[in-house]
Amino acid sequence: MSMLFDQPLTKGTPEGEALLGPGGRTVAITGPGETRLWDVATRSPLGPPVDVIGRDPALAFSRDGG
Repeated sequence: MSMLFDQPLTKGTPEGEALLGPGGRTVAITGPGETRLWDVATRSPLGPPVDVIGRDPALAFSRDGG
């Protein structure tokens, strides 16, 4: 995802996952300890990160984009 944005989106190692939402407007990125939603057009976070320390996060969007 670093090609889409000017700098890394998560702290720590490059390990993680990304999922582009329906319509290509939102991307969900999970990395060491946090998951975050980003607005693709503005390259801005959509709210604060979600703490996932001690969990094994899975990324998914519903069919309607939610």
